[in-house]
Amino acid sequence: MASRRRPTRHRKAWETGDSTIYIRVGSRRNPRRFNEVSVTGPRDAPRFARLVDDQVRAFPRDPLVISINSYQPWLEEILSVCIEDYWANISDLDREVQFAGTMQFPERASKRGQNVPWTFISDHMNVPQVYYWSVGMVPPVWDDSGLPSIEQYRFRVGAWVCGRGACKFDREVPVVIIFTKPTPVSEHVVTELMFDYLWRDNDFDQPREDEEGICWLFSRLHWLLTDWQNIISEISIRLDEAEDNSHGRHLPVKLRTRMLHREVARLYELKEYLRTGW
Repeated sequence: MASRRRPTRHRKAWETGDSTIYIRVGSRRNPRRFNEVSVTGPRDAPRFARLVDDQVRAFPRDPLVISINSYQPWLEEILSVCIEDYWANISDLDREVQFAGTMQFPERASKRGQNVPWTFISDHMNVPQVYYWSVGMVPPVWDDSGLPSIEQYRFRVGAWVCGRGACKFDREVPVVIIFTKPTPVSEHVVTELMFDYLWRDNDFDQPREDEEGICWLFSRLHWLLTDWQNIISEISIRLDEAEDNSHGRHLPVKLRTRMLHREVARLYELKEYLRTGW
């Protein structure tokens, strides 16, 4: 289980890879439930500012939901055109999501200031193959010698939430910034599932204090990313198919036996991953 104490951070040289960051700003008017801008440096800040300004003007009661899929040192210059200056906390959270392995439950980011943001970092891990099935994706192909690294199926998410006071365009608008890694699974969840899931929640636009907001978001992301009924269903289907192949006698007995044994062995191997990561 994650510790509530935040570990001491040691500064290091971060490997930032590709310099392109995709920022999605939630919008109920867009069929995809968000507008997207790709940024490669501080010069892209005005385009991001226009997106945020348009969203705040169109839906003044809605929380401002922003997702960011990577980290670069210049990211604060992009966000600072719209979001109040909490950069030490925001940068630390983003770096932890991208490069570290620590997790934390919802906690205050600082003891200072009137409008204090809350944060959390959590890992959601589902059975490798089933995670892909549960979000409508084809799992990667691997041989029968073993499973690929669990890192390929890990949905790591960090959230920064400030009930009010952080948005420069409207101090009454709650702000939510969600950080993810630029992996295929994370991109699929963010672009196909997350925004629409939040918009359909009856409590989405209800006024709430910081403590309520962070708990609401934490629980919603947990339920979105932890689809146990689908996991159990898909595992049962796999096993039933293996049994049908064995009893149907459509294939040579040696091949049928091997397929059944392989599926059963895989289920036992995968049981270690039937858990969430926080």
